[in-house]
Amino acid sequence: REAKFGDTVVIDYEGFSDGVAFDGGTAEGYDLTIGSNSFIDGFESGLIGKKIGETVDLNLTFPENYDSSELAGKAVVFTVKINYVKTEEERKPEDYYSEIGFKTLKAYTDDVTERAVKNYLLDKVKTASKIKDYPQTDIDTIYAAYKNTVEQNIKNSYGIDFATYLSYANTTEDAFREDAVKNQIKPAMEAQMVAYSILDKEKLGLKTEEVNKKIDETVKSINNSQITADTVKSYYGEYYFEYLTVSEKAADYLYKNAKIS
Repeated sequence: REAKFGDTVVIDYEGFSDGVAFDGGTAEGYDLTIGSNSFIDGFESGLIGKKIGETVDLNLTFPENYDSSELAGKAVVFTVKINYVKTEEERKPEDYYSEIGFKTLKAYTDDVTERAVKNYLLDKVKTASKIKDYPQTDIDTIYAAYKNTVEQNIKNSYGIDFATYLSYANTTEDAFREDAVKNQIKPAMEAQMVAYSILDKEKLGLKTEEVNKKIDETVKSINNSQITADTVKSYYGEYYFEYLTVSEKAADYLYKNAKIS
């Protein structure tokens, strides 16, 4: 379904001036009624005809008499993702499933079931496994990527740096790292080490092309001309995409070979 005049769309957006995100130009899950004139000229009309899940770059200009002198008369780019459309229209179930890439309810439920079973099998193997050691170099690598993601998120969302964030949270980086390692990094490492063990034992291997494919899929899913493979690798860390690829290969193997009753 395409967005039209009068619809209330739920959007994520980020505004850029000279390639840099500007203060007050970012929001997630924002309800916008197209035609309400809540945004500058061209913003709302630029969403008409766009589909749910689509991301669009809007090249706009703030009015000369805009309240903020830093933005008045400035050319900017808003990157907007349409999450869904609120509507009073009666919709058939197949309308919803077709929007997320499925032709029928059965195709959708089959996909959900398969993913749930894969996650269950991988989790069962992880639970039954014993982790002997957590390599410090891997902890350091994952923490660096995790911290980088947190830093970028708080900068984009709140306009503050990491040190300021820690002071607001009344904590230190040592305490932050300790909590991250315990609750985020080690659980992820456990899952990945088990997945790697499956690949090694079954001689499934891992190719660089497979990791690059996962990166390309991520870039394509974002559907933003400003986002490249280097952008997502910088944001998430290349280690993250290797983790996703290994986990998927291990889960696929378990799903194809497990005896499911």
